[in-house]
Amino acid sequence: MSWYTGRQDLHRILAASPTAAQHVTLEITEDVFIARAADAIQASIASFRDLGVRISLDDFGTGFASFHHLRQLDFDEHKIDTSFVAGLSHDLTSEVLVRGFLNIASGLGVSVIAEGVETQAQSQELINMGCVAAQGYLFSPAVPLAQAAVLFTPQKTA
Repeated sequence: MSWYTGRQDLHRILAASPTAAQHVTLEITEDVFIARAADAIQASIASFRDLGVRISLDDFGTGFASFHHLRQLDFDEHKIDTSFVAGLSHDLTSEVLVRGFLNIASGLGVSVIAEGVETQAQSQELINMGCVAAQGYLFSPAVPLAQAAVLFTPQKTA
């Protein structure tokens, strides 16, 4: 039985538009570590990176990825799960874990995106810790593609 993965479609699209690769990031969630062997994951990551696509490890710390995976697999960025961000400003454990995660990512030379930022206090604490990228309802809820295109279209000023 053959599984459709979309990999061939991605190769075809990027072959037709090579400069598009720099704008593509594929997110791998931690649960992929249950379903696939590490060498199969590494081969997929290498294949996508050869195309110029960035690879992000999503929701680190909530599932099955370990420090071993951080060492073994070549990610461009890591995403701090919402559950850790939610504890900032009132849960010392969350603060210690987020700060430690930021230090680990910095040492590995990968960028970090904090997920689920909902308050200005969370945003400020992340900035104070050195996290420069975040997503969440503080900035915008998820929007349909057409609306996102309008948001990213440069506006002319008078």
